[in-house]
Amino acid sequence: MTSPATKLPSITRDEFGEFFASLNGGYAPFSWQEEVLDHICEHGVWPERINAPTGSGKSSVVDIHLFANALTAVGAAPRVPRRLCVTVGRRALVDSQATRADMILDCLKKALTDESAEQDILRRVAEALQSFQTRNDEKGRAPFEVGHIRGELSNRTLPVTDISACAIIAATPDMYGSRALFRGYGSTKAARPRETALLAMDTVMVLDEAHMNRQLLHTTQRIAELQKREVNLGIPTLQVVETTATPSTEDSESTTLGVDIEALDSPNDKELRKRVHSHKELVLRPIDKWDGKPGNAATVNAAVDAIKDFLAHREAGEDSKEAHTVGCIVNHVRTAISIKEALAKDLAKDEVQLLVGRMRPSDLEKLQNKHRELFTTEGDKSVKVVVATQTLEVGIDVDFADLVTELAPASSLAQRFGRVNRLGHRTDSKVVVIRPASGDLVKKDAPPYKAVDLSNAYGWLEALNGTENPSVNPAAMVKNPPVQSSPERLLYQRPERSDLLEFSRTDENPYDEPDLDLWLHDSLDAETAMGGVIVRDNLPSNTSAAMEILKTGYFAPSDREPFPANLKILQEILDYQDEHGVKPRKFLYRQGEISLWQDADQGEESSQTLTPGDVLILDTGTIPFTNQGIAVTQRELPSKKDELEAVPFP
Repeated sequence: MTSPATKLPSITRDEFGEFFASLNGGYAPFSWQEEVLDHICEHGVWPERINAPTGSGKSSVVDIHLFANALTAVGAAPRVPRRLCVTVGRRALVDSQATRADMILDCLKKALTDESAEQDILRRVAEALQSFQTRNDEKGRAPFEVGHIRGELSNRTLPVTDISACAIIAATPDMYGSRALFRGYGSTKAARPRETALLAMDTVMVLDEAHMNRQLLHTTQRIAELQKREVNLGIPTLQVVETTATPSTEDSESTTLGVDIEALDSPNDKELRKRVHSHKELVLRPIDKWDGKPGNAATVNAAVDAIKDFLAHREAGEDSKEAHTVGCIVNHVRTAISIKEALAKDLAKDEVQLLVGRMRPSDLEKLQNKHRELFTTEGDKSVKVVVATQTLEVGIDVDFADLVTELAPASSLAQRFGRVNRLGHRTDSKVVVIRPASGDLVKKDAPPYKAVDLSNAYGWLEALNGTENPSVNPAAMVKNPPVQSSPERLLYQRPERSDLLEFSRTDENPYDEPDLDLWLHDSLDAETAMGGVIVRDNLPSNTSAAMEILKTGYFAPSDREPFPANLKILQEILDYQDEHGVKPRKFLYRQGEISLWQDADQGEESSQTLTPGDVLILDTGTIPFTNQGIAVTQRELPSKKDELEAVPFP
């Protein structure tokens, strides 16, 4: 709270454009971004939906949230939620959102220290946001806090220092949803009530690409509905916003804002109009031996050939020295690894990069530091190819010159198409879709996708290809919308008041922890729960001494270390035996505690079981579990063992 002697700066709604431009390279906000802010300032709540095509700046919800709170602080807008949680099912995008929030925080901090910029809009917003906090050390107060909960050990970075502070939180669906239900994956038992309070009260949860997480949407909307029936505590209850080009509900009473492609006449929308009508030529490449399975040789070969064709064309062009990275997005990690291995035979090490969600944070950080421009619309001319999985479908601000992708559901393809020619500056960008030679070949499910969705996508591509100038730009998507994917579940579960009361009993020791899949996951068939693996160098051979080191603050596990891995991979690591039939030692990091994993005697079952958020700690080199630096199953291991390095301490 602000002391009586503290005078807050003056901020008006009309200064949003100046604030936005200061954070976005001088670009003014688009009309739809202004409309969202107007709605918040008028009603004190966010719209239930934001519909905007890829490349229209949905990440600006962060800018809008901060400015709306600054207006609230100076009395120029009604009370709005202090915390914004951007939730999306792509770890790389979660990292990107957190990185952008940190960048904005740095800008506001610098504005506070610049005495010559007393009237600068960034400084005034920073001072207004500072006023929310209750701590007395004004010089040490950050304008807002940043949280980053993507799994593994990331609960440590959830902002819990000041519940009154403005905050930006980036989260995966499991990490947000489990905390909304008092069972935060990876959290200590004592932290659960506070984490739930942080994420389910005085918070707006923006669920990006909500069509991929319909169950979480239902769960959080129900939580928000039940909160409104309780006592008014004087602070906003949970607000839920779904953002997607393919809304997952048909509630006509919901407030929907976003981009109207047919009405981009404002001068501020000139740049957006260029993106909407950008050049993206569709090229279909049929193959006879398509089966949709991981590592399919026909798919790998077709992708490699298409990429080489693009590279040859670009290198022969007049602007060959410009950044013209070719993107390749496929459906499985094994397929991506195989394509990268094939391309690496002809390209230099740094010319082809692999980008998947299951990257170790320190490895992703190393890639981003070495090739900073690659993750911007400027591009990096030293990187010729990026091979990725679905992690690149949503939100990451890359701008490929051309794209190769394999057949996927129509909504997923529409997202992938958005990674090409994002700003509309190129006039010759192409998108190659590798698909079966005949729609009759799409008969069986090809996990993670269903046959019916792949078949519908096949027909949708045929319709797009049948137009006079086949294109996959946003304008073409409006004229011929992608077919919505079929529901993963027949019915979605909604939590009732009794369920939430049961979840809230966090001080008790239940016979068994509740299975949250029913409330969080669209699919109940596949195992989606995640944990992690850490490798460490030079741990003492004495196990007791090693455990003491791992418990020491400086040497305790850090967020940069874990290789993300599903529980199937973790179980295979636990079952691994060396050539002598010996199981190497493993340590378990769970809810802030270190223990030695007790392997069962032969023929017996272990008394320990894996749970979501568990992290195994291994001695470097004792158990192989990676291919190209990605945690994989034992059947996907390379013939030549990966050389892994432990993450160095700062």
